[in-house]
Amino acid sequence: MTGKSPDPDGPVVLGTYANEIKAGLIRAILGEAGIETRVRTDDAMLGIWGASLGNTKTVMVNPQDLAMAREVLERVREESIDIDWSEVDVGDPEDSIALRVAAGEAASGIDRWNHWFFRTVLPAIAIGLVLLVGALLILALIGLLVSSP
Repeated sequence: MTGKSPDPDGPVVLGTYANEIKAGLIRAILGEAGIETRVRTDDAMLGIWGASLGNTKTVMVNPQDLAMAREVLERVREESIDIDWSEVDVGDPEDSIALRVAAGEAASGIDRWNHWFFRTVLPAIAIGLVLLVGALLILALIGLLVSSP
């Protein structure tokens, strides 16, 4: 549905991108070409410090700039270099984990334990601490309200 807008005079959709980095790259490329862009966050779910989590970004341009924006992006794609990483020699792995990964071996028990700990236990502890601090703050507030004359 690119190129359509509910407002006939408003910005139109150029494309939807997986994250802020891709949308920011598109904005930078078009900005260098003198094309004004806007970014809309879809399904807004903000994380810490305003960063979005798992939301797509829709890049929009003025209707009169749509064709030029598409041309600029196509030209950049044609000029870019595609690297086939299977043909790149990145050297020999030096540590044991890199050697195992390069050999396609499964992670060891310690690696699986670390993964489980950092993905399950640590977040649970953090959530518990946040709830505990919140409960203590509520109790302190109740104590202040009860003790005030």
